[in-house]
Amino acid sequence: MKNTFSRDGKYKNYWKYLWLIIYCLFFFAPKCAYAGGISALSVLYTSHMLIGNAIIGIFEGLIIARLFGVRLRRSISIMILANYISMIAGAIGIQPLKNTINNHASINNFFPIIIIMLILSYLTTMSIQWFFCFWILKGKEGRGCISLKASIIVNIISYAIFIPFYFSASDISAISNMKIEKSPYFLKTNNAWIYFISLKDGALYKIKANGSDKQRIKDTGSTNQDVELFTCNKDEKTILNAQWRKINDDGVEIESKILLKDLPGLTAVSGACDASRKWWYRNEPAIYFGSKSMRDWDVFAGDWVMRGFRAENKKTGKRFWFNLDAPFLRWSITTATVLPEDQVVCQMGNQIILIDLETRRLGLIAFGKSPIVVLE
Repeated sequence: MKNTFSRDGKYKNYWKYLWLIIYCLFFFAPKCAYAGGISALSVLYTSHMLIGNAIIGIFEGLIIARLFGVRLRRSISIMILANYISMIAGAIGIQPLKNTINNHASINNFFPIIIIMLILSYLTTMSIQWFFCFWILKGKEGRGCISLKASIIVNIISYAIFIPFYFSASDISAISNMKIEKSPYFLKTNNAWIYFISLKDGALYKIKANGSDKQRIKDTGSTNQDVELFTCNKDEKTILNAQWRKINDDGVEIESKILLKDLPGLTAVSGACDASRKWWYRNEPAIYFGSKSMRDWDVFAGDWVMRGFRAENKKTGKRFWFNLDAPFLRWSITTATVLPEDQVVCQMGNQIILIDLETRRLGLIAFGKSPIVVLE
């Protein structure tokens, strides 16, 4: 079959215009989005899903037509279809595994997890697109092997091009700008304990803030993924509660349950249990042990991934900010509690971590969510 693709023929301008479109879509647009206060990676994901797959299909179709001597229009059309179908099939197939890996991903194994997910993503895409390459190469002798070769080649080239685009739109300052320790051995407040919800069984646990002496306390009685802990005071006792959102015919209802009627020790939050407002920390600035006005550091941790973690020393002007918004792993940083000696306990993704504000050290305490810090 005659190869209808030629750099000197009808399609000689395809490459020039295609590279321009790829640059604008996958590099320039995310940077503009970031300047406008939107996650660049979110814009890149959306662009990829809506029209990026079509552009990639054109690019891969051009390569197959060039290398294997097939009709250009047929090659492009089928590869565009292949990219949209592989995106849908890959999302369905990879998502359960992605959720499992996310529950085990931490600041200590970030790069190995990213590499594993990239390899799995490549193998999934290559396997799905093998069928479409087989379709394109109809009539070719030995097209089973040739189509596998075609799928391997186009996906290697595509991944080699688009991985830099994705990581240019990512923010991994939580890993690159901070000092990652294997454990929170640098804890200064030795009487700090943390109550939290386990990801494994949804039960209430407590652990020392240095990551030792983990204890299971009791079941929460809720299977809701949005369950949160909060504390309140009644009759000079601190009560630990769980609350969650429940959707019913009348809309969203907040349900709560008392877990511990007399929480031992001192918490950073005090409020009457009959108050109309519950103590949700996720969307608020950090909470402090003692008066915030007496502290050197201002700390903020927003619920959105892009907000990240911010800290500023009011006396010295020293400040820093970090975040983690990367392909496969996007961790929001919430529920920050500032300990008496300028260290912070907070939730980052599915991890509870300790941050030292002066040295910028991070240490993993436990996997879990909704940490409540108690000084015993």
